[in-house]
Amino acid sequence: MDAPCTILPDELVCEIFMHFVPTYPLCPPLTGPESPTTLTHVCREWRAIALATPKLWQAISLRFADAGKVETVRTWLDRSGTNPLSIQMETNNGYNHAWLSGDIVGALFLHRDRWEHVKLVLLDSELALIALPMPMLDSLSLEIDKGISDGGFPRGIPRVDCPRLRVLSLCGFRVAVDWLPWSRITSLALRYMYGVNYISALQDSVNLIDLRMIDCGGDTLTPRRDVLLPRLETLIMAHTMPFSQNLSIYILPAVHTLQVPGSYLGYRPIDFFASFIHKSGCRLQKVFITGSFRSNQSETDFQGAFPSIPTITFDKEYRWGGGGEE
Repeated sequence: MDAPCTILPDELVCEIFMHFVPTYPLCPPLTGPESPTTLTHVCREWRAIALATPKLWQAISLRFADAGKVETVRTWLDRSGTNPLSIQMETNNGYNHAWLSGDIVGALFLHRDRWEHVKLVLLDSELALIALPMPMLDSLSLEIDKGISDGGFPRGIPRVDCPRLRVLSLCGFRVAVDWLPWSRITSLALRYMYGVNYISALQDSVNLIDLRMIDCGGDTLTPRRDVLLPRLETLIMAHTMPFSQNLSIYILPAVHTLQVPGSYLGYRPIDFFASFIHKSGCRLQKVFITGSFRSNQSETDFQGAFPSIPTITFDKEYRWGGGGEE
């Protein structure tokens, strides 16, 4: 007599398999008991069904334990058929190429026409690959590997061909990023970006709705013009030191949620904040201030100065996200 698992219709078994892996675009591990490869080891029937189900293989996680598994990655890519891809590369504080083979990166880029949700850590010289067409790309996270500097930052990268890109995260860039389609981006996260490398890009990001920045600044250059973000609703800034390109350069008429370190508001935070609100013409609903003011003005004074803002909260700790994510 057949085992119960072999008498179910293939379509139902396939549906059960899809509940075994995380919901796309979340990625299962490449190997181990939670990987879809486990399903191929149960019996011949399950193996055949799993291998004939491309959606089981369309989300690929690359972790430290996967070093050297080039053929496994290629096999997953082949099994995924023509489906869109989610690729999430684990980062270890920006150090990846100490373990990740360039062959794996090359294998991933061979399927760039199917990329939909992608997180990569790249060497300087590999950035040139990003200029290749990526017609399905919806979200992209790029981090420069700070463990190996190959001195190969490409010059004159052509504008990236990704007409569907809306969500972008960048970390650790030391060169201009004008080759990205900034006018299309609606959600943006920036970490360890400096000066005009990101300020000039923000000036072109007219469709941004959500902006998050951590440890951005450190450049003494003053922007030639203010940054007008007409659709921005949420702005989160996090840093442990005063911000050289502070809040005063931003005009945010639609912003309703703001997180900012108290140190960004200068020595007269009430006057500074009032000037920002007047300049932007915004109607803030939530304000979350981290750290401490650089003056003796109190939190109570600040809250009393802005009675039209329903929620103003304070936290002595610096946070990434904090109250702005609620």
